[in-house]
Amino acid sequence: MRLKLGIAVLLLLACSALAARFLFVSGAARAQSVRSNALALAQVETETPTPTGIPAEIPTNTETPMLGTSPMLEAWIDFPTYPESLPGYLFLVQYDPALWMRGDDILGEPSLISRFGSCIIKQASGRGLPPAWLVDDDSFQTIGSVRYEVVRVSRAGKLQFINYFGGDGNVFTGFRVEFQYDIENCLLAAETVFTTLGSVQAPTPVPTATLPDIIIIYTP
Repeated sequence: MRLKLGIAVLLLLACSALAARFLFVSGAARAQSVRSNALALAQVETETPTPTGIPAEIPTNTETPMLGTSPMLEAWIDFPTYPESLPGYLFLVQYDPALWMRGDDILGEPSLISRFGSCIIKQASGRGLPPAWLVDDDSFQTIGSVRYEVVRVSRAGKLQFINYFGGDGNVFTGFRVEFQYDIENCLLAAETVFTTLGSVQAPTPVPTATLPDIIIIYTP
């Protein structure tokens, strides 16, 4: 009987120890789980979320757009064709060298020759023409800031050339526009040149020193 009671007491003590150990382990595991959850929550709250659909860097265009630039013009400077011009002044017109080039016509007169088509600008002084030529000189046109007298010369019903006479107050000069075809574009290009008509003072010539004549007398 005592033996049975002893065995029962031992069994009860063993069960109590196991239950206590199980409770200790369960409590520790629960505490560890709670601690892990708290750390995870704190990490989520402190991290900054990265928005989706937005690139990390927004590319920017730092190149400066190229603006349209005006062509570099060259100047044609020469003596005016009419004596009404003030002494000491030369006429000046500007032209685009991509469209025109300086040269001489078949008579050796200085001219502007078109690089495209048969279009020539030369100086004109309004010389007389044979009776078979028809002159229409009752026309004026303001081109740019210059008022030109426009003279159309025809022969046998076909337009041969057009003269433009105008000035800026210092010079009065004339230009002749000759063409063979594409008259409209030729006149448009020529009148673009005529918008730039102006004047410049002629350079003052630098006097050159002259040596006096030396007479050598030879005496034997």
